[in-house]
Amino acid sequence: MPVWPEPLHWFTLPTTTEDSAMSRTKAGIVSTIILLLAVAVIAMTFGKDWFGRDGEPGRTTESASATGQTGGDGTINGVVQDDSGREVLYWHDPMVPQHRFDEPGQSPFMDMKLVPKYADTVAEGGISVSPQTRQNLGIRTAPAVQESYTDTVRAVGEIQPNERAIEMVHNRVAGFIEKLLVRAEGDPVRKGEKLAEVYAPELLAAQEELLALSKLQGLEGLAQIRQAARSRLRLLGMTAEEIQRLEHSGKTSDRIGIYAPSEGIVQKLGIREGSTVQPGDTLFEIVDLSTVWLSLEVPERQLGRVEGAERVDVIVPAYPDRSFDGTVDYIYPSVNTSTRTVPVRVVLDNEAGRLKPGMYAEASIVAGEYKAVWVPSEAVIQTGERSLVMLQVDDSFSPAIVKTGQQRGEQTEILEGVKAGERVVVSGQFLLDSEASLSGMLAKLESGGEEATESPAKSAGSFEQAADALHRGRGTVEAYDMGSGLVTLTHEPIPSLQWPAMTMPFKLRDPHALHGVEPDAQVTFTMKGEPEGDDYVIEEITLVEDDS
Repeated sequence: MPVWPEPLHWFTLPTTTEDSAMSRTKAGIVSTIILLLAVAVIAMTFGKDWFGRDGEPGRTTESASATGQTGGDGTINGVVQDDSGREVLYWHDPMVPQHRFDEPGQSPFMDMKLVPKYADTVAEGGISVSPQTRQNLGIRTAPAVQESYTDTVRAVGEIQPNERAIEMVHNRVAGFIEKLLVRAEGDPVRKGEKLAEVYAPELLAAQEELLALSKLQGLEGLAQIRQAARSRLRLLGMTAEEIQRLEHSGKTSDRIGIYAPSEGIVQKLGIREGSTVQPGDTLFEIVDLSTVWLSLEVPERQLGRVEGAERVDVIVPAYPDRSFDGTVDYIYPSVNTSTRTVPVRVVLDNEAGRLKPGMYAEASIVAGEYKAVWVPSEAVIQTGERSLVMLQVDDSFSPAIVKTGQQRGEQTEILEGVKAGERVVVSGQFLLDSEASLSGMLAKLESGGEEATESPAKSAGSFEQAADALHRGRGTVEAYDMGSGLVTLTHEPIPSLQWPAMTMPFKLRDPHALHGVEPDAQVTFTMKGEPEGDDYVIEEITLVEDDS
């Protein structure tokens, strides 16, 4: 009996010649099976390179014709197909969808494999969505409509007196207020109405001088002397009628009347009966309220629409059912830096006297009427860099970059990008926008319609050239470990890297750069476009000061 090594003592060994022959036959069969299995594994591992490639992964050796012909190497239109049985249009990295490739392989941008884009998921010029899928996703559309629109700027303000209609009544001679006929502020007065009488001894001497000159005869230059005496009385405040009456009657008076220069109300009363007054003292301030001003605060960004406004409709709380018509009289040349508004003066007719200074008022400044295309505001996708809508054409959807104008209730004005009658998506548009981004449709739209299919090796070269460039971002600190130098940020989109907004960890070049910073702090940072090892490294990071 053969003697076997100790480790194999547990095998049961044949003990006869017939058993040995049978054992050798079985061993040969087992060896053959093992050899066939090894050949099969090698074939599955390297068969693609033997039959479809030239031995260099990521590159094709042949391409099909442009008519969609299937090549003998498993390609359609030069694009390598998978084993799903569906036509592959191209391969792409979902994180960088604008780059397209002819064959599968490792993404040159991210640590992931390229994925296929199938022909049955893309409509001609758009995204194909079946009616059943639209219903399941809740996709709804609405038409863009063209309507006449009155461009209106709304603002609030306060009724003020018309400063051009304010009259100041001054005293011209020293004396005393002998009689005060208007005794309270707010009293109405008529033009020419006597307001007060002033006792003035100086006036009495000037009157007697004029009467004495009137009795003289035959003196050379007497007419000029008399005229000078009359002028002196006028300077002292007497009216032409009072001087004429003095010369006819020959009776002097030591009192002078103070008269209203215009119709209005007494806005300020600066005297009381018995008060001493001097030349130049302000006795009354009278304002005519037949027209009033409305001082509006118009937002700075709407100022251009106010210039050349046709009319202003004004409503005050005291008369909510009545509208007062006004016109823009003046736009002030300065901006209120606290509110970022510009004062605008509106003139209003107030013959009935309903508008009182100090009243609060709401104004609608009518800038003009025109026709515009409107879509529901919920259809507009704001990305920060652009505005877009998803358009429906039959059973497909495609993005359209738009230029928006004014908002009116739940409607948004479209200046460019959509025509009246076109249907826009108002529900589910974000799902379609994501698919359009993955399909590279937005990148093609922004590049003017140009698109290119690249090999991974070529695209990797362009990526490496840009990797050394610094890219800027902004985000919020979620977590920070000074010991490891790792910080987790929720950052905004980084256009230069074509990254969407996301939360991810970074490594700080200077681990102490955020010493003392609390979570939720806002920061700006610069980084390179490729990772160092497993981490993206932030070269510089700066805390954003709170504006408040």
